[in-house]
Order: sequence, then C-alpha cells, then structure tokens
Amino acid sequence: MKIPQPTARDSQVIKHVGFIRQRQAGVSPIQPNDFLFFCDLQDRALDGLNLSQVEFLGCRLNGTSFRDTILQGARFIGCFSSYHGSPTDFRHSSWQDASFSDSHLYCIHDQDVSDNWHWPDEVADAAWDTLASRNDVRYRGACKLGELNNRVVAPLLACLLADGEWEVRGVALEALQRLRGYEKFPYRDSIMLEWMFLCLGDEHSLVRRKATKLVEDLSPPDHILLTSTRRMMGHLRKEKLAGLRAAIELCLLDARYSRLVNPKIVESLLRDEIPEVRDESDRLLLEYTDARTAIHVKETALSDNHSQETGNQAIAASDFPSQVPKYRETPDRSFTIEGEIYRLQRRPMHSHIVVNDNYQGIRVLDPWIGTDVIQVGFTQGYDTYGMIDGWCFRSDGKAVLILNEDSRSACLLSLKAEGVSYDLKCPPLQQIIDLRYLWENDSLWLTGGKSFAYFNLQWQDGELAFVEKARVNARIANTAWCRALGTIQVLNSQVLRVEPDKAQMLYYDSSKQPETFGVLSWCDEAKWSVPALEYVPVMAFHKEHMFLMYEHEVHAINQQGMVETIYDVPEGFYCTGVDTLPSQDTYSAALVIACTSLSEPKHSQILVYRLDD
Repeated sequence: MKIPQPTARDSQVIKHVGFIRQRQAGVSPIQPNDFLFFCDLQDRALDGLNLSQVEFLGCRLNGTSFRDTILQGARFIGCFSSYHGSPTDFRHSSWQDASFSDSHLYCIHDQDVSDNWHWPDEVADAAWDTLASRNDVRYRGACKLGELNNRVVAPLLACLLADGEWEVRGVALEALQRLRGYEKFPYRDSIMLEWMFLCLGDEHSLVRRKATKLVEDLSPPDHILLTSTRRMMGHLRKEKLAGLRAAIELCLLDARYSRLVNPKIVESLLRDEIPEVRDESDRLLLEYTDARTAIHVKETALSDNHSQETGNQAIAASDFPSQVPKYRETPDRSFTIEGEIYRLQRRPMHSHIVVNDNYQGIRVLDPWIGTDVIQVGFTQGYDTYGMIDGWCFRSDGKAVLILNEDSRSACLLSLKAEGVSYDLKCPPLQQIIDLRYLWENDSLWLTGGKSFAYFNLQWQDGELAFVEKARVNARIANTAWCRALGTIQVLNSQVLRVEPDKAQMLYYDSSKQPETFGVLSWCDEAKWSVPALEYVPVMAFHKEHMFLMYEHEVHAINQQGMVETIYDVPEGFYCTGVDTLPSQDTYSAALVIACTSLSEPKHSQILVYRLDD
C-alpha cells in the first residue's frame, strides 16, 4: 500500500509502507535510497538487487533472501526473523556501512561481523506469535508485546495495523499506544504516529474509536493527522472511504479539526461514481458545516468578552465589518518552485524569505522578483535525511542555525557569499520545539524545547558547541530577554516564532482562559494579544494583525479576534508556510504564503499579497 507522506524526501522517497506478501504483485521495484516501513518480506527473494541506503523499519524477514545484494549503507531498524521459521539469507551480500538497530534476526551470512541481534526470549516468542496464521494467536502475541513494555518491538507491532482482522488491528493499536506513552519512539516517531492514526479511517468503528482516543491523549500536530484525511483524494475506493471516515471522526471529536477538511474536495466527491463514497461525503459535509458553525459561535462570544475586558464595551460586535471577511484569491505576485516547501520565514533585516531547498539545504528568495538570492547546502555532518525541525536566525540575517531532532545534529549556515558554515550537535533539549533564543552578532543564547535549561554557543577546543549555563548567568547577560521569557510559561505555552531583528516573539498561551495568541517584545513594554479559538502552529504578524495559517487558507485577524481577510491558495494546493515583509525601498509591506500541490508534492508556489501600511 502506497501512502502519500507529507514529509517525503525529494531524493529519498517513502515508497513502500505496510505491504504484505499477498499484495506483492502490485508493488513497484525496490531501489536505492527507498524506505520500507512495516512490510512483510517473508520468503521474498531480493537477490542481486542494489539496495544501498535503503531503510528497513519494522519489516518481517523470515525466509527473505539478500544473496549477492548490495546493502551498502542500508539500515535495519526493529526488523524481525525468528528461529522458528526460515533464516534471513545474507550470503555473498555487500554490507559496507550497513547498520542493524534494535532488530532480532535469525540469519545466515559469510561476513566477519558480530550478529548478536537478539531480543529477550520472551519478547521474541511473543513477536513470533504475531506472524501466526491464526488470528487468535496474533491477538495474544500483540497483547503480550504490549504487556512486556519493550519498545524495540514497536515497529514490528505496526505491521499488525494492516492485519485483516479488526480485533488484531485494535489490540495492536492499544499496544503501540502503551509503548509510546508521551515519550517519542526512538526511531521515526512521526512516521509511526502517521501510520497509527491511519486507523481513524479503519473499516471497523471500534478501531476508529481507539484511534480517536489516541488523538485525545496525544493532541498530535496537524501534519500528522493530514496523512489520514488526505486519503480521500486517493484513486481506490478503500482509500477514499478511509480518508472520509477519518475526517468525520476528527470533526466529531472536536470542531477545531474541521480545519483539516477542504470542503471543495468533499463537494467533488459527492459526484463520485461509488455510492458509498457519495454517502460518506454527504455525511462529512454535514459534520463539517456543524463544526464551522460551532466555531463561529464561539469566536463571536470570545470576541465580545475580549472587547469588554479591554474597555471596548461601547462597540457592539455587529459594528465590526470584519464579521464578513474579505476574500483575496488573486495574489499580487506568484511564482513556482520545484520542490516541496515545508518551512518559510522572513530573513531578518531583509525583504527576503528563507525556505527549505527540498531536503538538501536552504534557499534565500526575493519574493517580489521570484529569484534566488543565495542557496546554501547543509554541511557534510548534518543528518542525511535533511529535515529541518527547527531553526534560529541571527538578528542581522547573516546566519541561520538548523536543527534536526531525530539525529540530534545541527549546522550553522552562513547566508553571506563565500561565508563559512559549521557542523555541531543539537543542545540537549527535550524536543526541538518552542525555541526561545537571542542571537545578536556572535552571541547566541537558546532555551525552550520544554526545558528549563539555557545554552550559550561557544568555541571549545576549536569546535562550536552549546554549553549549558546557569539561569542566573543568562539573566545577567540578557536581563530584558529573560524577563520577557518569564511571562511565557514553559509547560503551558509555546513560542511559535522568534523575530530577532524586531526583538519579539509570537506565542500561544494556554495557561489561562481564554487561550491567547500574542506578540511579546523584550525591548519595550508593547504587548499584543488576541483570544485563540484553536491552536494554530504557524503564524505571522504585521502591525495590528495576526496571520494564522490553516490548511487551505490564511486568516488575518484583528485585536478583537475577528477575521478581517481570508487569503486562499489555489485549488489543489495546501499551505506550508507564511510570513510578512515590511515595506522597504520601492516595495510595500506584503504577506508571503508558500503552498504545495496535493497531487504533486514536488510542485510548490510562492504567493505574495500587498498589505496596507
């Protein structure tokens, strides 16, 4: 089964997810740099293939033959073959730089390497039960693996989410939820979660109910859940129904998840040739309408309360022209970029934007002209998957720090022509989110990541490294910045963007009711906040308006919390980034939106809308 992934690499594409032996006839050939996740490869002959740099995650390998196969740089993570079955055959294969992590393999090979790839006997025996032909044995095996609480089996358990029996799928999802808890899986946490949340579209209502409970417990980010809802755009009946069911479950769970639904796509499915698809589309459209109505009622109530609290009692809600938002569908400038854009931010002190360059580096663009200012590749030591999980900009726009959570690698990239870039390690933050930093000239202080620690970037033994500092030292060096941070709680709030040249942070605060979005400066007393109807992870700010990015549009809201303008992206595209540009020279202030094609992830557009100063 081929699943579109919102994080699919340009050069390293996730091509095979959860296919099993019975479906092998329709599976495309495996090629170098592919990813094979949760696949049943038992008794399959992969002899003589070039599988260099291929990643096998949670694959079943009893009887799989890799004879004469090139496995240079291949990675086997959480894979399994039992001595109860046929061995995995690695004879005459090339293993240079191959790695085996948390796998249990009964194999034969002729390499001079250690093959101590074994799980505890009790775990291995329960794992073997998950491969049984009888569904009651598979059920007991999944239950046992959950009870044993050994996280190495999580990728193998994920195979059971494609099982033919709903009872097995349900208990496997429960076991995976127990193994993960609130701590990330050690490998491919986002992919694991995406695969688990596909159960939102399961054929059986009880499995869907378990997946809905998982959403309640974990509150995953939108891009994780979008993998489930976007299946409605598939070509197969099963995919369409699964995507529709997932969207219905989310709308029923919380009206705010209606932001993940594109009503235009649902309306098109009302004309589908498959009766069941038309029926589910009609049901989803009803749930979507109910959800948006509920949000509008809450939005109006919050706006009225906020107006009273800020001394605006004399202004009736009906007097706000923003209650009827203005739609802008035609940008003042737009251009196409080849590649999937998933991150965008204004370059400090410039009228440029910075975006990811596929998964190889970053690009600095002049959005008014539509041309590159500079392209910078990642350093050699940066994670080979090239994912940007977080970044920090120097206040003069001359450098950017790139962080990757999975590998804990980082690189400092110069944005000057002929500038020098450096490899370094991530600071030991719990997560690469909620980054709070101050970077002026060569002094970079960093905290956040749901951590109370402070780090300063320094030279040590000829290398750049983050050195942990006592909070008192950070406060002495940066009194105003630390004082501002003290007003944004670590556990119940989140800094969504730092604008270092403006000495301000955009944040979301859930520590009190109503929840708020806000702007906080560490150089003056100015504050700006607005009631938050729902959590939105990407936003921008200009003058007296906050710009909130949803899947298919960007909302400009005023300080009363009312939507004044809605900026649409082209049909068939979804938003991936947003920021604003100040007026500069002959250019006016502008809103810049990045969007990517739903059907062709390698095709993106940059939209530029003029803003009134």
